[in-house]
Amino acid sequence: MLNWYFLWVAFLFLTFHCGLNAKEGYREFKFSITHKIISVRAVSDKSVFIFTNFSIVHFNGVRWRVLKSGIGEIKNADTDGEYIIVDVKRLDKDFVKPNFILMRFNGEVIIDEVKLEIPMTHSSNSIKFVSRGRCIIGGLFEYCFISLGDSIRYKIFPFSERVFILSHYTTNYPYPALVFNGLYSIYSLKLPHFSDLNRRDSYFVKFFDDVISGAVKPEISKLLDLDSIVSKFGNFKTVIPYSRGYILNFERGGLGFVRENQPFVFEFIRAVSGISFVDVKNEYITEVVSAGGDVFYAVLKTGEILKIEISGGDIVAKILNLNVKAFHILCSDKNLFVIGVNEILSVPLSEIDKFSISSENKFGGNFIFNINHLHFGSSYGIGASDVNGDGVEDIFIVDLDAPDYLYDGRYIKSPERKNISIESGISGRSWEKNKIGINVSVCTGDINNDGYEDFVVSYIQGSNCVYFNRRGYFRDVTKELGLDVDMRRSEHVSISDVNCDGWVDIFMTSFEGSNRLFISDAGNMFYDRTLESALLSDGRTVCAVFGDINGDGYPDLYIGNWTGGNKMYLNRGDGTFVDFTLESGTGGDLLMKTNSAIFTDFDNDGDLDLFLGNRGKGNKLFLNDGSGRFKDITVESGLFEPQIFTYGCTAGDFDNDGWIDIFIVYLGGIKLYRNIGLRNGIPIFEDVTEDYIRILERGMIDGYNTCCVSSDFDGDGDLDIFVSQNNGTSFYLENLTCDVSKIKNFIKVGVKGVRSNSDGIDSKISLFRNGELIGTRYVVSGSGYASSESKVIHFGLGDVLGGDEFEIEVEFPLVDGERVIKRVKVKPGQFVQVYEFDGLKAIAFDIVKFFKREINGFEFKIEIFKIAFLIILVLLYFYLYLNRAFESVMKITNRGRILRLIFLPVYSYVILRILISISFEISFQPYYWISGERIYLFNDVIPFAFSVLVLFILHFNFKRRLKIASLRGGLYSELIARIEEFGHSAQKSSILTRISLLIKNFDSADLEFERRLIELLNEYKEIVQPELESISDISEILSLDFDRGVVEKLNSEISNLLKKGLGNNLSREKILIPSLILRLYEQINKLREIVFSNFITQVESSISDVLKVLKCDFIKFKSNGENAVIFGRDDFTEVISIILKNSIDSVSGVESPEIKVEVLNFDGYVEIHIVDNGLGVNSGSIDRIISGGFSTKPYGHGFGLSYVKMCVRKYGGEMKILPVERGFYIVLKLRKAVVKIKN
Repeated sequence: MLNWYFLWVAFLFLTFHCGLNAKEGYREFKFSITHKIISVRAVSDKSVFIFTNFSIVHFNGVRWRVLKSGIGEIKNADTDGEYIIVDVKRLDKDFVKPNFILMRFNGEVIIDEVKLEIPMTHSSNSIKFVSRGRCIIGGLFEYCFISLGDSIRYKIFPFSERVFILSHYTTNYPYPALVFNGLYSIYSLKLPHFSDLNRRDSYFVKFFDDVISGAVKPEISKLLDLDSIVSKFGNFKTVIPYSRGYILNFERGGLGFVRENQPFVFEFIRAVSGISFVDVKNEYITEVVSAGGDVFYAVLKTGEILKIEISGGDIVAKILNLNVKAFHILCSDKNLFVIGVNEILSVPLSEIDKFSISSENKFGGNFIFNINHLHFGSSYGIGASDVNGDGVEDIFIVDLDAPDYLYDGRYIKSPERKNISIESGISGRSWEKNKIGINVSVCTGDINNDGYEDFVVSYIQGSNCVYFNRRGYFRDVTKELGLDVDMRRSEHVSISDVNCDGWVDIFMTSFEGSNRLFISDAGNMFYDRTLESALLSDGRTVCAVFGDINGDGYPDLYIGNWTGGNKMYLNRGDGTFVDFTLESGTGGDLLMKTNSAIFTDFDNDGDLDLFLGNRGKGNKLFLNDGSGRFKDITVESGLFEPQIFTYGCTAGDFDNDGWIDIFIVYLGGIKLYRNIGLRNGIPIFEDVTEDYIRILERGMIDGYNTCCVSSDFDGDGDLDIFVSQNNGTSFYLENLTCDVSKIKNFIKVGVKGVRSNSDGIDSKISLFRNGELIGTRYVVSGSGYASSESKVIHFGLGDVLGGDEFEIEVEFPLVDGERVIKRVKVKPGQFVQVYEFDGLKAIAFDIVKFFKREINGFEFKIEIFKIAFLIILVLLYFYLYLNRAFESVMKITNRGRILRLIFLPVYSYVILRILISISFEISFQPYYWISGERIYLFNDVIPFAFSVLVLFILHFNFKRRLKIASLRGGLYSELIARIEEFGHSAQKSSILTRISLLIKNFDSADLEFERRLIELLNEYKEIVQPELESISDISEILSLDFDRGVVEKLNSEISNLLKKGLGNNLSREKILIPSLILRLYEQINKLREIVFSNFITQVESSISDVLKVLKCDFIKFKSNGENAVIFGRDDFTEVISIILKNSIDSVSGVESPEIKVEVLNFDGYVEIHIVDNGLGVNSGSIDRIISGGFSTKPYGHGFGLSYVKMCVRKYGGEMKILPVERGFYIVLKLRKAVVKIKN
């Protein structure tokens, strides 16, 4: 029997590590508190209670032992030394309701345990005994008085604010009161005043009886509104009464003092005497307790203990050197109990000042998180992304039944932090367009490669929503992209370049239908390729994540299902998939209920491992062997906890030791698993939640946690965490690792795709230390549960030595079978941005992407439609208004120039539209971008009006040109006739010759000679000068080379001579006028040569030349001499050839083909008659043939006779088609030249 006794003692020692280690001044008990501490209570020096989330621990003055365990997860608890009340979390559908258990303790063991039925609407936030058998419970907008004894009596009172923390109750201040805090205010619940402490319990018995019976109404008064202070220093954690007022402990490291009849006083701990710290972040206070009077003890986030004394107006603080990292403290009447990791210290208050004072921070090197509350709501998916391009990660949080939240990352820890989702156009479909919809998840990524992060938000009902981002403002483009598809409860979206074309594709899950894969067409249109990709499913999917599991460069897909097992799909490289679940070994249990999934490299071997957050049968960790085959190492790694029902998860190196850790959120709590390295090739994890996440706000954190993401949001080098809650307060865990250690043992990497997608999604980033691989990360969009991680890659480096050299290797995504790999040297503490291409090559790829995006865009299609309409309008105008005359202009004037003029209204529209777009981009208007509303005045009306104005200008310009064109046919003839007037024997030529001769031989003494010369000069003015000016004008109109200056100079000299008289004025003119007349003859002869060689054709000779080329013996040509017509030789040859070739084709099927050509000479014109006995043309088709574009021949283009007609009109002639019974009869009437010119 004695042996059994010793065995039992040994068992207790080994189990609870209890022991007494007496040291000078205090006692140390070796006892490990392995669970989260909920609350503590020191009833006396020999009765101290510690309530953890799974047990009740008691100290009897000699040893610590576990009184109770196995009752479930405890949310709140307190005791008066005899009665114990605990609120145990429910795991059923009524989890929000309280589950109170009442126990009785006899000093040794718990002797009684009953369920305490109190109909509060929500579970408790705080339980506090104020006297023996008298307790107050704070809940959600209510509080409850409870009286325990022979019977259990209670009364519930509603309250306007949420009751969070009930204060520690003490009796050594003048006006006893129980102080509790709501959201932003402090309230005092007045308790009975008593002078005899021995009769305290009897006072409370009567007071509670009166309150519960209704005889007395609780007196609650607001002590303080803290809206402005809370916004600056964070929410206050606890309220501690002291002799002259109250102390407030703020979450951002300060203490507030409310003194009786004095204004509110606030001071940082760093400001009090006796403390010297570098960074105020190292002085955050996690817990404050009262030791009576004006003495308090506080725990800093570093684990050190601070003694605070208020003496007069001074506040003095000292750090106690107890060589223990404290997590909690509590005071009895005589002792301070310090709860550490593996020990509990009992320090007599009377001996406390004997310990030395130290300002050294001895507990750095581990990661510690500080909590910051965000907002209350029903929040789910979280997206981490730089939405406005300022280089700072912003946060988007989806809310089920309220506007979504978008926080500017620059102000995430600032009192200026506010929700900007509504003004940014991303508040949610139900709030923007009054549609029914409950949004759940968000996925971020640059879908259209324009440099801005776009959002995809999933919905329980209807289609998901896609938002294009421009400068931090969002527009719903779901319909424009072809994604307006009912997804039947979509809870997750993932983005990846599935077909490796440089544009990301979108995968959407469905719980009640099939998942869908949408393939991108240049980011502006998506096509459902689910069936072709072999990804059709029958529902039940909750999450999905892309990752290259076998290292072939193609993104594979893992799908987490609620039931029926999960699926792993291998990408074949062409955008199609094959089921690889069985081979990969990742299918899991049929009832695993996978809620979240992460691909990352947990063992630092360079390939993707897989972590699953499950809501049935525990989480799973699969280790990849590099080929895409996995091994379940959940148990070996230390992650097997089947009682945890995980919602969201995120992974990252939170302590910067070089190994990726895991953070999960679940219904009722959070957990942080630290990766401590490999053991037998397997990464080992330990639960360090209680060590490094210091949480007093139990009602806040232990709620309906849903999603989480991690990134270095504050830019200090360590990974922070955002957590969302449904029907609770979302919060931000600020990682203080780098703040505490002061070591820059991290590297951050951003990747920028150029040929590949802009975000570099699917990139693989490897880190090498001195040439050895030490870590691998992947850029993923859409992982965990309903969330999207940051695309800024973070590496922890562990211990960094002076000679270490680091190098980053980035493998960019495959595009068309090619992959770019870049290596960059980096230094610890550096952020490096790696671009796929640099310089001109990058610019070229950007331009190609720009045009692909714009050409496929909806706006571009609208512009193409408008431009096409404008072209049709312009062409229709020219056709209807100018009709035949336009053809003349086309032939006479430079054809390319005329075409440019025709399309000038189109050019003007395009240029003005581009300028307007550039101006809009410079003066960006968020309203129009968000709403998609067109500014019709600038986008449509002004450009069109300007184009019409240009069209009117062209109209008048063409009228002038048409007038000239209509004259040109006669001008050729007129010009030739006028030139001939200066022939050898012509009158006008004779006048010029005689003037020149007389001036050269002028004799002033011969009056008859002078008279004859004056007569000739006057004849010049009347007869020759008008002719010369007409030749000049016609030459200019016809753009012929003729020096008009010679004529003007000659006219001027002769006019001066007549005006001044002959006399002595003829000396200079004897030389000048004859020389001008000689130059004039040269100009006329040159002009004659140009005109005769280009615009006068000998009809019979030219027709004979054409017949020689055609060599047809059935063509009969009849001529009546030689005739010259005004017609360009080349044009004449072309016209006759076209007519004769048409006739030859027409008679090709006739038995006795015959074509007759006859030239008839008339007064002023010549007619050319051509008639054949071919098949001919019916009268109804003649007009169509002449108009152009119509042909009776199967291979004809229909423009031959149209050209003939245009050419004939160009030279002032006419073309007629005469009716005949058989064949085709055409007549050309051409202007006759004045003189025959030999060819």
